[in-house]
Amino acid sequence: MAFLGVESATIPADDVEKPDKTIPRATVPGTIVTALVYILSTVTVMGIIPLAQPGNSSAPFADAAVSIWSKWAYNAVVIGAVISCLGNLNGFTLIQDQVPQAVTRDCLFPKLFGRMSKVTVPTAGIAITSALIKGQRYFFAHILVQPVLEIGTHSPEVSCAWKSKHTAGKGVTARFSQSARKM
Repeated sequence: MAFLGVESATIPADDVEKPDKTIPRATVPGTIVTALVYILSTVTVMGIIPLAQPGNSSAPFADAAVSIWSKWAYNAVVIGAVISCLGNLNGFTLIQDQVPQAVTRDCLFPKLFGRMSKVTVPTAGIAITSALIKGQRYFFAHILVQPVLEIGTHSPEVSCAWKSKHTAGKGVTARFSQSARKM
C-alpha cells in the first residue's frame, strides 16, 4: 500500500509536455525518496520503542512520538495519518475521471467514457465509474462481509443450541464414546 498510486502518474501523459522524460523524472526519484522515508522512519521507530511493543501496538509511530515528546504527540501523529489518508482519497477521486478517459483514447473502452461536456469534463465516465464503485462497495459490504459477520456472531448460538439438543444429560465421556461408535 505504501507506493500505491505510482501508476497514476502515467495517466495524464497526454496533458504533459515531453511525457517520456517528465514522468520518469518525477516518479523514479519520488519512489526512491518515499522508500527511503519509509525505511528510515521504520528503523527509527524500532530503535525508539522496545522490541516487543510494535507487534502489540495499533499505532507504533504514535507510541514512538509519545516516548520522544509527550502525550500530545500521539494525537499529532494520528491527525497526520488522517490527513495523509484524506490526501490519498482526494488523489484517487481526482484521477477517477482520467483513467476511463485515457483507456478510451487507446480505444479499449467505449467512446461514451471519453465524451466531454461543455466544460471539458468526462461526465458520463465519472457517472459510470462512480456507479460501479458504489456497486462494488455495496456488494463487498452487504453480499460478502455482512453474511460472514452474521455467521460469526450467530455461530456460538447455533453451536450451543445444537449441543444442548443433541447432548442433553450426557457427560463428556458419553458424548465422546457415542461419536466414536458412529464411526
